[in-house]
Amino acid sequence: MLADRALVDPEEQFVELLAFYLQIDTTEATKLFDILQKKNLH
Repeated sequence: MLADRALVDPEEQFVELLAFYLQIDTTEATKLFDILQKKNLH
């Protein structure tokens, strides 16, 4: 998902579904994704 540093629609839907099932708040999920994107830059 982060290998190409782009989040396409199906991936975004998967992340939203995963956050729902894991009962992660949308704001928290967004923060976690931002962290993963920044980490992937290195």
